[in-house]
Amino acid sequence: MKILYFLFFTFSFSNAQPYLTMLESDHIWSVDFFGIDGGIRTDQIQIEGSEVFNGISYFKISSYEAVCYAREENGIVYQYSGSTSNPEHIMYDFTLEIGDFFTFWWESCLYGIQPASGGVEFQVTNVETQFIAGMNRKVIELKDD
Repeated sequence: MKILYFLFFTFSFSNAQPYLTMLESDHIWSVDFFGIDGGIRTDQIQIEGSEVFNGISYFKISSYEAVCYAREENGIVYQYSGSTSNPEHIMYDFTLEIGDFFTFWWESCLYGIQPASGGVEFQVTNVETQFIAGMNRKVIELKDD
């Protein structure tokens, strides 16, 4: 029995994937937009330099829709809003787990058509690892009401 426990603990270890930063000067990525009508649009997003606002460095990123500024810290991507009351908001959060809630802010320059100010709250319904572009990547599924 001791040998069974030894083998179990020796071969059953957790291998956490390293976090891959999203905002690097040579990175290009895609965002898929799924419309209510069933249509899908994919936007290519890329980094085009950087700027400093209020002493904080942000990457300048561009998409089909617009240009905006973002920074990344501990798996969370913040977008600079320019507002004096709330100078940034969370654009992406790669630390989310099942059951967590995330507010998707319409003010983001990367999300296409922008209705009135505010956001929509989504809940994480699934988190899995998928082998994408030669590496294991964390994939987070969100669902609203």
